[in-house]
Amino acid sequence: KGSDGKTKNFTFKADGKGILPGQFQQFTIVAANPDHETEIAWDAYQYYKDGSIVEWTQDKNGDNPHSITKI
Repeated sequence: KGSDGKTKNFTFKADGKGILPGQFQQFTIVAANPDHETEIAWDAYQYYKDGSIVEWTQDKNGDNPHSITKI
């Protein structure tokens, strides 16, 4: 949490063998909507067993764009 008490980061971690090829995992969070219309960019870092990382942090025109939620 930040100094304002709001959550700034969270981590989902797979147990056991993780998420295998051909599988997917759905992650659920609960949050309050903001007072006004906005967009939220969700940066994600995908870690693999072999040590490689895919950073989903770029804008919509990048090779690894972050997800955008319009509220």
